[in-house]
Amino acid sequence: MLMITLSMLQAKEIVSIATGERMGNVIDLEIDVEKGLILEIIIANRSGLSGIFQKQGESIIPWSHIVTFGNDVILVK
Repeated sequence: MLMITLSMLQAKEIVSIATGERMGNVIDLEIDVEKGLILEIIIANRSGLSGIFQKQGESIIPWSHIVTFGNDVILVK
């Protein structure tokens, strides 16, 4: 079982496996407390762009889109 802390997640850069683009770093998590599951990671965008429901400079990535954790990066779909 892989154990990782929030501070360890925040130190890793998010990279898209589709484009190789460095997307940003984890700044927050959305957690379902009742089920004990992480639902999404919230990242600070490198580009500063955002969607309609995010704060400027933030993106939301569903936990299910994480492919793997590397030493320095988190690869996502």
